Amino acid sequence: MRAGELRHQIEIQRYTETTNDFGETLKQWTTIYTVKASVSPISAREFFASEKVNTEVTHKVFMRYVSGLTPADRILFNDRIFNIKSIINYKEKNISLQLLCTE
Repeated sequence: MRAGELRHQIEIQRYTETTNDFGETLKQWTTIYTVKASVSPISAREFFASEKVNTEVTHKVFMRYVSGLTPADRILFNDRIFNIKSIINYKEKNISLQLLCTE
């Protein structure tokens, strides 16, 4: 993975519950990572090829490996929100991740 390909800055957010000073539970999305990534829409060919498997996936996100990422997290890219459907650890080498997402 070449650094020039990672031209988008994204935030990876996790839904958390915290307690404020009054004892109330606050549920909100909290940024856990801010990383460089490549965000690209799935091509028509890929979409039709994967139609039987998952018709919801609209974008692929490539990024360097971070630990602890789950499909329950989400990606904030500019003013757009992507829900993570699948996380692929490329060749299981802990170097890069491919995330399949829906907008």
